[in-house]
Amino acid sequence: MSHAVNPVALVVTDSAGAAIRFGEPSAAAQGMLHCDPDYIPTITLTDTNVASCEDAADRLNSIGAAFLFQLSLARGYLCSLAELPAITDDPISRHSENIYRWDMELAFPQRSIPPDPLKLFYYAGTLSNEYPSLRFLAYYQVLEYFYVRYSHLDMTESVSSMLRRTGFDATDVDQVARVVDHVLTGARRRGFGFESEQLRATVTRCVDPGRLRAFLLSHEHDGTPLGRHLADPGRLTAVGLVDIDRTEDDKLLADLAKRIYGIRNRIVHAKEGSVDNGPEPLFPFSPESAALLADIEVLRYVAAWVLIESAVSTADRGI
Repeated sequence: MSHAVNPVALVVTDSAGAAIRFGEPSAAAQGMLHCDPDYIPTITLTDTNVASCEDAADRLNSIGAAFLFQLSLARGYLCSLAELPAITDDPISRHSENIYRWDMELAFPQRSIPPDPLKLFYYAGTLSNEYPSLRFLAYYQVLEYFYVRYSHLDMTESVSSMLRRTGFDATDVDQVARVVDHVLTGARRRGFGFESEQLRATVTRCVDPGRLRAFLLSHEHDGTPLGRHLADPGRLTAVGLVDIDRTEDDKLLADLAKRIYGIRNRIVHAKEGSVDNGPEPLFPFSPESAALLADIEVLRYVAAWVLIESAVSTADRGI
């Protein structure tokens, strides 16, 4: 990671008076952590009425991680909370100046993001553009984490629709059997449906097509809007195209999910002598691998929205 750039102190508060401060460490923090104020930024959480050290740590982890996620989206900083033994590592860095930044005001977090997929998002951000295949798969894993949740929601709605259409009678054994067959047909060891269907369920439930369209039109890679990269058949072969000029909103997300899944398969499936006439593997250091950067930026955008839409209210967690 690059040498840290310590931002000016940022302070946000909520309506109850709780505050979170990010920036230069206080004199007390410098003494306890033996840290350089020009190198290691800190987070301070105040006025949250904590009752114990364990409660304080839980709140700082939950609220602090959510705030740093906001900071990474809005300001381009890549930040994470660091354990004390690793405090000498650089906990903040910045990627390319071309990285997309959300047009948003920093606010006191009201929702908590699950820590494990947030770690995957952070990990993907630490990977260099010299390893595009790894970066793509790391962001893909953020989506994959939620497959069970969103495929379950899809199956629940499918069963509900089926029951409404058939005028379900719980005393009719044949009708009950059809419902069971319907569920078992879609069931997998983890989640419902094939992986491609679980990916589509996750993307369609978490990403707004209008916002996606505006993002693909406005944000550029190598001087060209991302939407044109995704519609260019010469950049990546054997994966679906996403043509925002000819695709309606209801199909846009499905096309994007199909493209993401096609790229994922070309990266992870590297069997020699394939006889199924499938696409060639996408190997590291190949010209097509280098062409992944535009798709990685799109996948980062999708992964961020999946994290946002999957966040849980801090009030629900008693924080």
